Amino acid sequence: MRASIARIVDQFKQSWSQELEDQAIRTACQEAGHEWRDRKLDPVTTVRLFLLQILWGNTACNHVPRLAALEVTGSAYCEARGRLPLEVLQVLLTRCTARMTECVRETGRWLGHRLFMVDGSSFSMPDTDELREHFGQPGGQKRLRIPHGALVGAGPFWQRAVSEGDHGSAPDE
Repeated sequence: MRASIARIVDQFKQSWSQELEDQAIRTACQEAGHEWRDRKLDPVTTVRLFLLQILWGNTACNHVPRLAALEVTGSAYCEARGRLPLEVLQVLLTRCTARMTECVRETGRWLGHRLFMVDGSSFSMPDTDELREHFGQPGGQKRLRIPHGALVGAGPFWQRAVSEGDHGSAPDE
């Protein structure tokens, strides 16, 4: 499974700039009321660099321009990213997700792979003998050793809903 995910990420890294079209980024900026000057780090370049940064495991800002072979400093990229309104990124995420959902709904696949949504959370519970016996107690707690559980759910991406789930003990911190 790990090798399959790594292969998908590598495949996406090779075509990362095709996932967001220039005009889509400019339109999102205009809709957010963002104004910019033409420069090396315009919104299109900055959004693509941000995506590249995420794909490389949230690498340092100083590393991002080198990954993209751009002659700008890491601090210049960081400042450009700071100029982008959050609304621009939210609009782009919503639109990309909608486009991806349409593709997956029609074919059942994205980049040739089935796509699932996975989400998880942990929770604490009342300190009862029955719950402690079933869920255990996290070893990282020093004071109160109340039971903690974990919930993980998964479902087809296009449904946008968790269709299957499981619970168990929360992992030790």
